[in-house]
Amino acid sequence: MIETSGWDTHSGQQGRLANQLRALDALIDALHVGLGDDWNDTTVLAATEFGRTAAVNGTGGTDHGTASAAMLAGGR
Repeated sequence: MIETSGWDTHSGQQGRLANQLRALDALIDALHVGLGDDWNDTTVLAATEFGRTAAVNGTGGTDHGTASAAMLAGGR
């Protein structure tokens, strides 16, 4: 398990979220490169413990919502 922080974007979400997603991309790519051929037998689950609202709030962010998000990645 790898845990990252900084995803609680109540304000200024546009720039902050772009940075967070670039960092997540780099983290998964480093795992891919580091695992070499074992990547073919690997599944990565990126998930959040809480969701965000779909509507932007007054400070350019989003608040805690009732949904969640997850992404699966891996070799084959």
